Amino acid sequence: MSEPRLTAILCNYNHAIHLPEALDALCGQSRPQDEIIVVDDGSTDSSVEVISGYADRYDNVRFLRNRTNQGLLPSANRALEAAEGDFVTWCAADDILLPGTFERVSAALGRYPTAGVVAAETII
Repeated sequence: MSEPRLTAILCNYNHAIHLPEALDALCGQSRPQDEIIVVDDGSTDSSVEVISGYADRYDNVRFLRNRTNQGLLPSANRALEAAEGDFVTWCAADDILLPGTFERVSAALGRYPTAGVVAAETII
């Protein structure tokens, strides 16, 4: 079986201050995601500029922009509709994934090819 395609989705609303750390953690994984879909939900801070910079630098970052604030669920649904991966990871704009997260996820999916979900512990 080929390696599963992994998609990370991140919805953002006015979290420009947190985005660089969250996106650096996503983009710096040892096993890159096949796509990272970032939906900005009509932010009024500098979020659009931050996200655009990452989309320009990384081929796997896709930027979707809501012109007006739609709320979290419509934004998440938009990201899910655009996702092409076999598995989707939800990330918040202020989440920081630990190094090696997707390498371990991919290995777990390889060991258990019929799995539908992979879960991890959250550190607060």
